[in-house]
Amino acid sequence: MDNQAIGKYLLKKRQEKGLTQRQLAEQLGVTYQAVSRWEQGLSIPDIDTLVLIADYYVVAVDDILQREGYMNQPSTTLNFEEAKLPLLFFVITSIGFGIGAGLFVVLDEFNYRTIGILVHAIFVAGGLLINNMYLMMVDREQKRFTIWYFLSYLTAIISILITFLILSGIID
Repeated sequence: MDNQAIGKYLLKKRQEKGLTQRQLAEQLGVTYQAVSRWEQGLSIPDIDTLVLIADYYVVAVDDILQREGYMNQPSTTLNFEEAKLPLLFFVITSIGFGIGAGLFVVLDEFNYRTIGILVHAIFVAGGLLINNMYLMMVDREQKRFTIWYFLSYLTAIISILITFLILSGIID
């Protein structure tokens, strides 16, 4: 084990949470000096504290210990705090697809079918663009949240299918 690498990892995780050493120490029930020693690589937490830290940061103990066999595998723990952004993208794009389909239906009722198709296409293209921007933003560790990305494609397909069914006369 490389104490320096472990220390850098712990420092990075604490900074990602926006915590001071004292705040983290209070959360874990240790002194801020202990947190400082860990982050400087002068010592490492005991096993019980490692488990607390792993739970707090929602990572595996092996990630903290920088074990090679586990470092390259994404964590499978789903944390709602981490899932907020992908969920937000999913909701926004799904609403956009629904609005596009709804506008198509309304415009079709008033015999503006061509404009309705164009408006719907713009909403679908915009939603897909937002989805692709999200996927480019996501780092390697968060790829497990791409389920939201694919679910929003499903809503786009449903939206396009509804439009197709109306155009073909199956749905009036």
